[in-house]
Amino acid sequence: MIKIITSRAGYGKTESLYKEILEKDKNSEKTYLMVPEQFTLQSELSLMDMSNSKGLIYAQVMSFERLSRLVLSRVGGLKRPYIDEVGKHMALRLIFDEYEESLPMYKSAYKKEGFLNELSHTLSELKKMAVSAPILIEKSNQIENDALLKQKLFEIGFIYDKFLGYMQDRYIDNEDRISLLSEKINQYTELSN
Repeated sequence: MIKIITSRAGYGKTESLYKEILEKDKNSEKTYLMVPEQFTLQSELSLMDMSNSKGLIYAQVMSFERLSRLVLSRVGGLKRPYIDEVGKHMALRLIFDEYEESLPMYKSAYKKEGFLNELSHTLSELKKMAVSAPILIEKSNQIENDALLKQKLFEIGFIYDKFLGYMQDRYIDNEDRISLLSEKINQYTELSN
């Protein structure tokens, strides 16, 4: 069961949620508190402070990244190595080096500080939103009155396509892990009920 609690800030949502989790822990009921990655440690510490005990046995604080690692390690799906941001930047640099002549807009920009980071973030967002590289390239071909936008969109689609080709069957990133989690989560029986 998923329970969603909403109200304005400062009305005690977090405290009431923690109390409910602690009560379920005392009754040996498993609970998962889903929070953004950057809040997992703070949430665990807050739960521990409220518990007045040395540990929680049945309550777990999870982010989607943690949950995906847990589920995929138990049901399978972590065969490809994980690639972090530095690895993505290296892959993008390889793509730029190999296809420099096909990328007149961005061939010098990729050497500037911060560009690969922004591009990597953009590609991650495209992946999250299920925007495919062929769609970007197709849309770029439909632009008639803005040559600059047309070229930029084409090049981003081109880079995105080459990046996905590089990643396929070789590496897995956070976006792939979340997609894989959505496919495999039903096989993880620990999450029943």
